Amino acid sequence: MSEDEVKRAYPQLLPIEQGLYFEGETAGHKSVTAFAFSEHRLAFAAIVFQTTRQTVAQYIDDYNELKTLLTQKYGAPRHDNVNWREGKGFLGDSPDGLTTALRLGYATLETQWTTGETLIRLECESKKLTPEISIKYASLRLMPRMIQKNDQAKVDDL
Repeated sequence: MSEDEVKRAYPQLLPIEQGLYFEGETAGHKSVTAFAFSEHRLAFAAIVFQTTRQTVAQYIDDYNELKTLLTQKYGAPRHDNVNWREGKGFLGDSPDGLTTALRLGYATLETQWTTGETLIRLECESKKLTPEISIKYASLRLMPRMIQKNDQAKVDDL
């Protein structure tokens, strides 16, 4: 998708440092969606969900709802993991252990799909003791170019 096509599809877009963004709703949840481009082609899109929940279990429910929707759209995930930092330790395998680990940043939820040349990643990880859910879409062809160009710009700034 070209940058112009994205602008036409989302006329409410606002500029940010390395792309465009808008605030709205995705799958019935308040969200911020951002787009980044390489050579005027869409290289990366991220949806960060802004809905505030009272409990970590509610964030996990939202994550599972989004995982179901993405599975309906893209098929079975390639990876579906709970990633533990430093092992499970005292938190164990119980649901209470997982909710505590998510809140404290000792665990993240990650599910990935691949379609053609796009990697789709659903994540739930702790940000300041609050879970944050995001969906990230990355072009397997354009994203490495964008990263390389950004890295070179940092070197050029020296």
